Amino acid sequence: MNDLLRSTLDALVAAGQRVLGAPILFVGTAIAQWAAAWLVAAPVLVAVTAATEGFAPGTRPAAYERILAVVAELVLAEPSVAAVLLASLGVTAMTSAVLWTLLSGGVIARFWLAADDRPSLEAVGGLWLRRFPSVTVQSLWHFGLRAVVMLAATTAAANLPEVLFWPVIVITLLLCIVALDVVRAGAVRGHGQPFHPRTTWRAFAVALRTPTLALPAALLAAAGLTCSGATVLMALWTLGDPTWLWGARGLSAVTLALGLARVAFVTHHPSLAGLDREEAPSKEAASD
Repeated sequence: MNDLLRSTLDALVAAGQRVLGAPILFVGTAIAQWAAAWLVAAPVLVAVTAATEGFAPGTRPAAYERILAVVAELVLAEPSVAAVLLASLGVTAMTSAVLWTLLSGGVIARFWLAADDRPSLEAVGGLWLRRFPSVTVQSLWHFGLRAVVMLAATTAAANLPEVLFWPVIVITLLLCIVALDVVRAGAVRGHGQPFHPRTTWRAFAVALRTPTLALPAALLAAAGLTCSGATVLMALWTLGDPTWLWGARGLSAVTLALGLARVAFVTHHPSLAGLDREEAPSKEAASD
């Protein structure tokens, strides 16, 4: 146990150092993330502005001191706001998934090639483009398998007490996040069958049977999810106050750094070679 904790701490420190060694990657990814968030939020801003245009400039009802109450009031009073809000939430989830699917290969290529030297843009871009089809296909396989795994976990835990239900769901979600990193990093590194769903399944197996991989990656994923939730609550609760808005942006940057650290850690973990493992021969084949 002490060895596992020590290796986990060492892995977290090494992952942080890799992120610090790639400042351009961090800044570029942060800008892309903020730009995508702004584009998705624009329709909500337009809808809310239209619904509240009757208020005189500089005046705010008491309820406006807490945006959550205002959102509930607007959703009940203005169906258009509810429709746009729900659509934006869906678009946000899809945009995040698509954006990270597009960028993940380049991020992994940057961390993987940096093992020997500071890689050139041509080298990173070349590896990214060569592995892009397999990363995309494996990501799609993963999302399908993730839906099945989450459904199975929810069904299995349905009869458990609530104090146990949510830990099971959270642990399963963290496992899925780690498995996605494993299959994407494996695709970039050339492990496994590039387009076969078996590689996606093996990624789950690798995450499950490798504590030195799963524990640090899951801790980073949990920290990232916590910061992400805190960012959303801060942005909603403070009604876009400029001071707190920059605080929310700072938290989103921390979330991004934790995500990059997790990807960097998984990319360099030796257990990814397990994606190449062939099925064990049957007893009949062995006897022949």
